[in-house]
Amino acid sequence: MSLEREQGFQMSAEKVFAIADTCFLIDWSSWRRRDLLQNPPLDPLSLISYAVLGIISGIFAILYVKVFYGIKNFFSKLSLPNHFKPAIGGLLVGLIALFVPQSTGMGYGWIQLAIWGRISPEIMLIIALTKIFATGFTIGSREAVESLLPRL
Repeated sequence: MSLEREQGFQMSAEKVFAIADTCFLIDWSSWRRRDLLQNPPLDPLSLISYAVLGIISGIFAILYVKVFYGIKNFFSKLSLPNHFKPAIGGLLVGLIALFVPQSTGMGYGWIQLAIWGRISPEIMLIIALTKIFATGFTIGSREAVESLLPRL
């Protein structure tokens, strides 16, 4: 039995992410004293584009979940020793990063460029799709061996 389970330290990934996000935002607001992302002025017509963006985001959220669980199930069914599964996931993420390096990392800079209109919709689509698969390979290959903490 692992130390986390013995001592009761095990946390769900959602709690870990919530804590990490909260700490990041507190750090950002207290030390940098400026907005995380700088938004252009808002006009009433832009609300329509935000509604469309919300619908597109909902579609991507469904895709994200389906891809993630598909990859997780794929790695669960692989008849390989468990220590090879994260290695394969890492190799696949490395290949994605080789061809689309924007899909790795936190992405705040790319989001800011998208807000300013400096990235084409095609590039944004490629980044979003490869980020979904990179996250799926990272987490899905590790969850196949029951390890959630490396998600951070």
